[in-house]
Amino acid sequence: MTFIRMSIWCLFLMTSVLAPFATTHAAPPGYWLELETFVVHEGGVLDGQTTYRLYLNTVNETDYLSACSGDDNNPFAITAPVGWYNSPFNAGWNASGINPLFLGNFPEMAFDSFLEIGGFDSNSSVGPGLAIGEFDFSQEFTGNTSLGSSFVIDDAIGGAWYIPFPGLEQAGVHPAFGGPEKRILVAQFTSAGTIAGQIQVQVFVEGDQN
Repeated sequence: MTFIRMSIWCLFLMTSVLAPFATTHAAPPGYWLELETFVVHEGGVLDGQTTYRLYLNTVNETDYLSACSGDDNNPFAITAPVGWYNSPFNAGWNASGINPLFLGNFPEMAFDSFLEIGGFDSNSSVGPGLAIGEFDFSQEFTGNTSLGSSFVIDDAIGGAWYIPFPGLEQAGVHPAFGGPEKRILVAQFTSAGTIAGQIQVQVFVEGDQN
């Protein structure tokens, strides 16, 4: 099995409208992480906070994001001095627990912080799998923890969230492919402060595992 593994250092600020991510290890041209300001909140439960979405930009519509991870060679780290918001109505760590039917009564649920591969709610998420080592980083994104906090995954076992390759025939419908926009959602953060981090991503170029 061959793949592109890119370790990308990311730094983003609450005031950013669009922030590029700089690579710490050479990645093929055209593959990069992009932070996008999704919503600046004024009033309500999330007053003063900003919701950001982190995307992996790809070269091809059929590029497949198989995993996001970190280990002792390429750590996965998030630094957030004031933490990030976790909705109490999503007990999980990814977007599969965000049910659109509940947003009418709990609109802030849409801005829950989560880790993902492509999806943004229960209709679009396929529920990534989770592999953890010495520290279960997923607990920093569950409704059991109202405020996520900084962590580093840099042990030999490491940790990852992933989706097994579904076959190239799913390229038009599966959220882990680049698709027409050639980008894949990796995470969402809602925070009143700055966040910095590093994530390693694994990509099958044009869905080719060989």
